[in-house]
Amino acid sequence: MKWQELLDKGTVYITDEEWELLGSPQYPNSRRRPRRPEPRPIRVTIDVFEQLKCLNILRKMAHWSMAGEDNIFTSALPEEYMFVNYCTEMLRETITCHGDLGISVPTWRWGTTNQTERPPDRMCRRFDDIVNWTVQRGDNTRRRFFGQNSRPSGVTPGVPPAN
Repeated sequence: MKWQELLDKGTVYITDEEWELLGSPQYPNSRRRPRRPEPRPIRVTIDVFEQLKCLNILRKMAHWSMAGEDNIFTSALPEEYMFVNYCTEMLRETITCHGDLGISVPTWRWGTTNQTERPPDRMCRRFDDIVNWTVQRGDNTRRRFFGQNSRPSGVTPGVPPAN
């Protein structure tokens, strides 16, 4: 999947019933729910897509820096540093909470530094299931629903796929 395809996803709508389940004993592994947003419908972002957006910003910054080009953070405003800190902290938390349990074997090659070979298989969740669930319920057109009293058509109660 290409970067832009990943970044166009992530916003979904959930029902009032689903909102009440977040952080409940029935779903103890879900994040403790924040304050109930208004107005309805409840528009949320799936964290994996927010994390991918952050990773993409950091990826672009590295490419710009290596190419010696200006980037979106050349003005170095405090808000921009805060955003980078937000992204790196979110990614640190994600990696430490959900780290890949595959193994990497460092190999020595004479005349070079240690190089780690990438393992052939990653210990991953079924990302396609997450993408499909999000697309079914998502707002990929970025329409604004603020002020509407009902959820968008096609949104049905349910929970994200378990992995």
